[in-house]
Amino acid sequence: MANSGDDDGSGFTIKDMRPEHVEDAGRALFTAFYVDSLATGVPPTYNVASPEQGSSLLESFLSQPAVYKVVAVDAAGKVLGGACMQSGDAYVHAIGPLFVSPNSADRGVGKTLMRSLIEHARKLNAPSIRLTTSAANRKSFCLYISLGFRPVECTSAFFGTVHPDAGECAAFAVGISTEGISTRKMEEADVKVCAEIYSKGMGYDREDDIKAMLTKSPERCWVATTEDNTILGYTTGLFLAGHTMTTSEAAWVAVVSRAIKEKDGDVSGISIPGVLYPRLIKWALAMKLVLARHSWYMVIGKYQRPKDDFYWSPSTYH
Repeated sequence: MANSGDDDGSGFTIKDMRPEHVEDAGRALFTAFYVDSLATGVPPTYNVASPEQGSSLLESFLSQPAVYKVVAVDAAGKVLGGACMQSGDAYVHAIGPLFVSPNSADRGVGKTLMRSLIEHARKLNAPSIRLTTSAANRKSFCLYISLGFRPVECTSAFFGTVHPDAGECAAFAVGISTEGISTRKMEEADVKVCAEIYSKGMGYDREDDIKAMLTKSPERCWVATTEDNTILGYTTGLFLAGHTMTTSEAAWVAVVSRAIKEKDGDVSGISIPGVLYPRLIKWALAMKLVLARHSWYMVIGKYQRPKDDFYWSPSTYH
């Protein structure tokens, strides 16, 4: 539980997020990301498109026990900022979003919220605490370094609306052949195999997350297979909360291209670790997707890079 005691002289207290905080917090979330987007050149609608969308996101977290969520509140009860941390598995505790109203900047709100999350994760003996932050946001990067995070990857995030067949055309343009690879909707019976692929590639289990994504948004979830139906990888969707893991570059392109086609060319968001997979960056650009931002993927504690021959696209959180 967050500390809900008296103001320590900073002008605010940290409290567990409750329903009465959601509207105010959603407005602060939208404003914080909007101002940051204008300052760093990220398209304003990439993260949070409106205060209502911000409130809806936070409201959805309230019903999820695995999400630890706190707000910073002043003496009048106004929300100055907030933070969430997903701890659906015992290994990774993933932070995001963290937000501070621009009117409350430079008061230590963000640092105090972050310390609350880190303290909570350490009480649970979390082996790994992770987050992503825009590479253009120098202030946030420096804050996270001061709190013990280290940068381990740099990802490039893309979005946009393209022709439904653009993924396949771009693959041909950059020399990636998907011949012999099929794609189909993910089924409940596939979850364990998909989780095993992720565990082999990244060193920790994500079965509960895959299962939850399939239950919540089955239309987003696809698998790549051989002709005899051996699973080569999967995606849980091309949006900020989705991730992709495959056992080959061709399987990654095949399953992501299928997801693009089934969404009529709409890509809400996909992150590519460019140092690991430079040809996939070329593929995204060949498709005419918009480069939204570069981000640092940062960690406290354990981290294993994807093993050779595994192709990984992280969600916003991990």
